Amino acid sequence: MLRYFVDSLVTLPLLYAIMATMIEFRFGKRRCLIVIALAICITVSMDSWKYLHSGVLTDIYAFAWLTTCIPSFLSLFYLAKYRDGSFFFAFFTECVLASIVSFLAYIFAYLLPWRSEVFPFLFHTLMLFGILFVCRRFLGRNFIEAARYQGKRWLLYCALPFMCIVIWIMYTGSFSHSIDIANKIDLPYAGYIYPQDIPLFIVLLVIIFYTVSLILIMITIIHRADKERREKTTLYFQSKALRERLFSLEDKEESLRILRHDMRHHLSTLSGLLHNKELLQAQEYVSQLDHNLVQTKQESFCANPVINAVISYYAAIAQRERIQFLIRIQISGNLPVDDMNIGAILSNALENAYNACMKQPVDVKRFIELKFIQHKKQFVLDVSNSFYGDVVFDLSGRPVSQRKDHGIGSQSIFAFVHKYNSTIDYSAKNGVFNLRIMFADSE
Repeated sequence: MLRYFVDSLVTLPLLYAIMATMIEFRFGKRRCLIVIALAICITVSMDSWKYLHSGVLTDIYAFAWLTTCIPSFLSLFYLAKYRDGSFFFAFFTECVLASIVSFLAYIFAYLLPWRSEVFPFLFHTLMLFGILFVCRRFLGRNFIEAARYQGKRWLLYCALPFMCIVIWIMYTGSFSHSIDIANKIDLPYAGYIYPQDIPLFIVLLVIIFYTVSLILIMITIIHRADKERREKTTLYFQSKALRERLFSLEDKEESLRILRHDMRHHLSTLSGLLHNKELLQAQEYVSQLDHNLVQTKQESFCANPVINAVISYYAAIAQRERIQFLIRIQISGNLPVDDMNIGAILSNALENAYNACMKQPVDVKRFIELKFIQHKKQFVLDVSNSFYGDVVFDLSGRPVSQRKDHGIGSQSIFAFVHKYNSTIDYSAKNGVFNLRIMFADSE
């Protein structure tokens, strides 16, 4: 009995550590450790109470679903940041891995010429340490990041570990049908097997372990492909924004060059009008010349050159299309995010706002309102615009495009939000669509 509790106090923290490589916690390290320690204490206390009342160790294994699975599930479900299919896949997978490790540990100990209760514990602990090392080396942040992009595929992924658990339960329920119970190998949580079944049993465990590993690899490959696609999308919008701004700068530079070249002629014309005392015509000529100078003016909205370039471009378009453009920028020149990334996001958000305004009738009020505010280390990017029609949102609260090959820009925004651990919120009320992105300086 003492060996069982020592085994529990060693293996349970290892299992929680393995689980920590597959899910993301919503709380800090201190609270997580307190909750996990409380769950382990509950498990050990319930096992102790069960043993004191029955005095049989196998009863503890029989009620493991109550004393171990339920406390660990509730504690991890409370700590998990995302309680979706990825959590259930990780939990079911760990249950299967824990069972496989226990079975193999007892089988390996049986095959040794020496008999000791220490060997199953050693094999069990070493294999768990090995799994923890592999998970931390090859899963960890990569798997947690990949989990956010699997969507409904988690229902398919959960099928295998869930089927394995059902098979364990069915196998456990078939013990009473066996006759020869003298020559057997006791397995925790699964009763026993006969020595002649060891090769087949090991093959089955290896197949299950290989299949679970294959699923983890497939998740990583799919995520890598999605990540490359998102990076290409981001580069597309970055190059597009810079290309549009470059064309705008070239147009203004060309206009300014022509205006400078013709300045001597303008001064001569103005001098002639004043000489002939045609003051009204001279005033109109100066007004027209001032208008041309304004068209070549490079406006400055903030100290960040990329953001300033994007805003200048869409401000000019809005002015040309008679769309009211309200701008409020209160940020420093240096941002905690890459200038090209935030430039692409801002360009995409303003382009979506501009397209929505262009779909409205000309006789209605069309506007775009941009706010980019910094409060200490917190940043809020808020883009609002008028729109016409209905906006459809998916289950996660994100707008769904009804046009084919449309919405790539939104994917770029989602990639930015995930990359910088930001929050995003959409709303559409009373003819006003709003996009708000909040991020912070982590340094």
